[in-house]
Amino acid sequence: MSSLTIAEVTPDNVAAAVSLTLAPGQERFVAPVAMSLAEAYVTPTAWPRVILDGSEVVGFVMGNFDPDNEIAAFRAGIWRLNIDAAAQGRGVGRFAVEQVEAEAARRGVHVITVMWERGDDGPEAFYRRLGFEPTGDELFGEVVAAKEVTGIVESVVPGATAAPAASSGSATVTREVVQDALLEHPETIVRVETRRITIPPNVAAGLHVHNGPVVGSIETGSATYQVEGDASRVLNPGDVFFEPEGARVARFDGGPEGVTFLAHFPLAADQEATMEFPGPDADEPDAAT
Repeated sequence: MSSLTIAEVTPDNVAAAVSLTLAPGQERFVAPVAMSLAEAYVTPTAWPRVILDGSEVVGFVMGNFDPDNEIAAFRAGIWRLNIDAAAQGRGVGRFAVEQVEAEAARRGVHVITVMWERGDDGPEAFYRRLGFEPTGDELFGEVVAAKEVTGIVESVVPGATAAPAASSGSATVTREVVQDALLEHPETIVRVETRRITIPPNVAAGLHVHNGPVVGSIETGSATYQVEGDASRVLNPGDVFFEPEGARVARFDGGPEGVTFLAHFPLAADQEATMEFPGPDADEPDAAT
């Protein structure tokens, strides 16, 4: 197993999703993915997702979050779970259920439900192993089971891998890839230097070039950021940026309240982070920022 991630259904992965093949005997217990997607299309509260192992679609899960539904079993839970036969027994189904649980916790939901049809090849044993217990109710001839959303459940999206819960509690740990920067000239990185940099209000850093890539995020304030040739944008707290090695950064200007940000410099052996100003009045290297 490389890295399991969960992702929205897109034009790039929908064909693989509808092509998932279940193990023999499982087809009568769960609807095909194509039918689930059709239902999701007309059900605004549905939450359809694909499960990826690396770049390969290995499963499909559809949750539903409808807190005002008059039927308690339909307020939050798992509607469909399809795991490709070749991927079964590798933790994919457990991962999918954990992701629905993580989404429920993120929404402040404390109980999720699932329904299953009785049968020798049915999913009852699987869901019971994951903590679902029958409520005593039945709907449409299927068993209704519920599970409390407790503990720390991790939500994993492309670019992050699953990890066990760290401790018990009601908090939810979520991880989201907000930036995936490509290094055009990869080196052997031996250290990453992090600097907290503050630019006063309305002060412009000026056109500059770094001798290596820079990855950063805004802590407080705001800045106007622009790589030469691209459109400018305003960075606010929590926003991230990437300055490729050798790129001419036209603007990194402090906003009306100034800006404080973290800048991370991946460095090779014996390399120091430097910044040059190509302008006629400031062409000497400056390693201060």
